[in-house]
Amino acid sequence: MKAAALAGLLAATACSYLPSQSWAQSDATVSGVRSFQQAAEACRTSFPGAGRNPGDAGGWLFEPSTSRLCLYGTLEQSDLDRFRNVMTGQKVTNLIVRSAGGPVERWLTVGEVLAGNVETIYVDEACFSSCANYALVTAQQVVAPEASMVVWHGGPSSLNDKLDDDDYTSFARRTDRLYAKAGISTEILSLTEKEPTAEQMALVTQVAPEAARVAGYAISPDRLTRCYGFSSLNEMWHGGSDTDLIALANSKARSMAVLEFPGDTADCRGFSLLEPE
Repeated sequence: MKAAALAGLLAATACSYLPSQSWAQSDATVSGVRSFQQAAEACRTSFPGAGRNPGDAGGWLFEPSTSRLCLYGTLEQSDLDRFRNVMTGQKVTNLIVRSAGGPVERWLTVGEVLAGNVETIYVDEACFSSCANYALVTAQQVVAPEASMVVWHGGPSSLNDKLDDDDYTSFARRTDRLYAKAGISTEILSLTEKEPTAEQMALVTQVAPEAARVAGYAISPDRLTRCYGFSSLNEMWHGGSDTDLIALANSKARSMAVLEFPGDTADCRGFSLLEPE
């Protein structure tokens, strides 16, 4: 694999993303919404840049009195050594995330530290790329209010064909262990690296002609549960069909489109779980 392409994958650069201004008015279907809104507002106050745009550097903040952890933005400038020192073994009642993605190394480390210690993850409108790959799998319960998006677009795993690179191999093996511990199939990372079909791209052009690219796949809670081992997604809202998701993503950023699933892939293809070490 070419070095530049691999570097791009491992960096998992955040999407250029402009947040919706109406998310707080549209999440009435989620129970406990008031406490979620208050928690998200506190996180946005702490990281105003990421509050405006999930692609901002952002950071993390833990409130011991409430066991609330904010993970906002890309985490590109965050002190991971301090994160390990503070959060290792720490129980988190509410993990609030708002991110357009970020470097694999940082988010994978975060996932490893938090694994098995998060009760509920709340998605403050956006959890893309590395956020979906490594934060979502740490929680017992996922809550995503209306108009929020959880989007995958691939990541390191032993199911992919890039194991000729030492960095990738290391990340893949660490990811395999994290997913095995959570009971989640890494097949989701392999599948979501696939390019959309010609028919899907034609639909993108029709619905969102200004969209420069497809940011990834917002897989439905039903498919996540049936095919990849996720559970407790009953409070995870989903945008619907490819057409609906393209329109939703495009309403947040004119240059962005999102699909539900690779169009040429069989449902639950090769579903399997790795055994925890």
